[in-house]
Amino acid sequence: MATLPHNFYLLKGDLATANKTNGSAQRNCPQGPLHCMLRRSPYNYGRTTRHDSLLNSMSVPSLYSRLLGPAFEQLAPVLTTIHDARASKLYVGRCDIRGGDTSLARIAARFAGLPLARNDVPLEVTIGVTGNSETWLRKFGTQQLQSRLTDRNRYLQERLGPMVLAFALTAERERIVWTLRRARLAWLPIPVTWLLKCTATEVIQDGRYSFDVSAHVRGIGLIVHYQGWLVEQDQS
Repeated sequence: MATLPHNFYLLKGDLATANKTNGSAQRNCPQGPLHCMLRRSPYNYGRTTRHDSLLNSMSVPSLYSRLLGPAFEQLAPVLTTIHDARASKLYVGRCDIRGGDTSLARIAARFAGLPLARNDVPLEVTIGVTGNSETWLRKFGTQQLQSRLTDRNRYLQERLGPMVLAFALTAERERIVWTLRRARLAWLPIPVTWLLKCTATEVIQDGRYSFDVSAHVRGIGLIVHYQGWLVEQDQS
């Protein structure tokens, strides 16, 4: 007679204990008591865990994984973690912000809700995933900047208030580059080839997620340039 592995008896014992203390809830779990025990589902313990979120992120393709395809799997863990499919993530760090020197540049930055020029600003970024889109809420000190990211015709579309930008993404192991392809203000197209230049780079520096974002308008010059770093903050 074949001998069952020792782990089986441990698992069997754990399941029996769980059923004894949570019998009706376990039986009501639509995916079965074993699933409830392993996943610590709400049917078992009344709450989900970060472990559940991580398991879900492995089974559901994230926005970036859909856009980058196989290249996403080649990224370093620091980059795949911030761009996985978990429903909620919190990052904190610091950044330096430089604004334009002209009055028109400052008016344009204020209109777009871009952060004010400052050095060594505390930064908090909350990332929420809903369906096929992501919402990024950035807090530069007390100033907030929110944008919504979606997959639009294989481009990463970012909506910042009335401004809509479409980027092509390219990736190496420790770098993701955003290249602006299209832009519009409300329903008015903006010629990106000669009027607007906007770039963003995500890299790993000193083992941390780092970013460098800039925007220029022809005839006005620099609108904003901010760069810094982020690390994940545990939300549990």
